[in-house]
Amino acid sequence: MAYRESLGLPGDPDGENLHRAPSFSLLPPSLEVPRAEAGPEVHRFRVPAAAGSAPLRDWWANDDAPLVYATFGTVAAGVPFAAAAFRTVVEALAELPVRVLVTVGDSGDPSTWSALPPNVHVERWVPQQDVLVHAAAMVCHGGTGTVLGGLAAGVPMVVVPQFADQPDNAERVAAVSAGIGVGDGGSGAGHGRGAAGRRDPRAQRAVLPEGSGCDGRGDRRPASGRRGGQLLGETHGC
Repeated sequence: MAYRESLGLPGDPDGENLHRAPSFSLLPPSLEVPRAEAGPEVHRFRVPAAAGSAPLRDWWANDDAPLVYATFGTVAAGVPFAAAAFRTVVEALAELPVRVLVTVGDSGDPSTWSALPPNVHVERWVPQQDVLVHAAAMVCHGGTGTVLGGLAAGVPMVVVPQFADQPDNAERVAAVSAGIGVGDGGSGAGHGRGAAGRRDPRAQRAVLPEGSGCDGRGDRRPASGRRGGQLLGETHGC
């Protein structure tokens, strides 16, 4: 309030002006929580897509099983309770007949994942757009950047939220049929590990849709993947 007054503006101790001011948003309208009443104007924009994608290295010796991309981003993957949940997620995926690419972020160490089977490959970081063009599904923490990448690529998501905006993003991904949310997120190791339940049948169906021999591209994607691409086709104002 003192800063506002120093600029000659009236005080606003409750921050009400923030709710009345126009805003900018990267989100398509349907990914936001519906408003009960009209609010201030929202200007929507997109970050320009990268030009093309680089070929994905063949870490699986010509295996043509569906590719599942598993990531908890660059921040959550380094938080102890979220890292424990992420390891549980990856161990569950390793049991499925899929190729799994795991990225652990700059703070992660791929060498600590050496006990996993050969269908799982771990890297610190791979450009997301290079992976998603090949992916049949993505299992993630629900960070906004990761979710928008999944929507842009039309890849169905299994969201295992941990903290911050992630539970809300998981709820909206499920609400618009772009994927499912598993667990409620939490701020402790026990809750985070529980959210990553090893045998949730909804998650397995999302990763391996019935009759799937798909490679994650074209109309062979599950409906949730096609829906994700449609959402980012909504009108955006810049």
